[in-house]
Amino acid sequence: MDKGQTTLDFAIGVSIFIFSIVFVLAFIPGTLQPFTAGAQDETAGVDRIADLVVEDLLTEPGDPYRLDGECTVALLDDQSAPGCGFDGADLPTRLDLAALQSINVTMRGDPTGSGVERLCWDDTGKEVVGASDGACSTMLTAGESPPPTSESVVTARRFVTIDGTGAVVEVKLW
Repeated sequence: MDKGQTTLDFAIGVSIFIFSIVFVLAFIPGTLQPFTAGAQDETAGVDRIADLVVEDLLTEPGDPYRLDGECTVALLDDQSAPGCGFDGADLPTRLDLAALQSINVTMRGDPTGSGVERLCWDDTGKEVVGASDGACSTMLTAGESPPPTSESVVTARRFVTIDGTGAVVEVKLW
């Protein structure tokens, strides 16, 4: 009897071929994924900005995470601040942010023990107060409002003290 191809040989060969094609089609997009745009770039950007704010711009050299109240107000209220570590007309310029990206920086805390809320600066007492307090001169928030949930928003948080008051710096980038 001469050697010949049986139905079983043909079925095994075609199955191996189909599995090989499926494997290649499933594997190729994974190899190209690092070259596509995604939230990974924004994650690195928002972390860089949060670190810049809490470690360099609003602190004394060598004393990170202890923010100066006056410099914090100047940064978030678009005021000039010659003694602070930034310059520029608006928040994106001060943070060296690309024009295509939007940012929001908000300070939150619990200064009265009644719950976490947005923080304000009281010009009279030169201290951080809660937004519900009547002595609020400047809201410690700056930038655009984050978009609705249809857009990707990346957030970084840093725990700090602002003139002795515990707070969370929340940086949102989209």
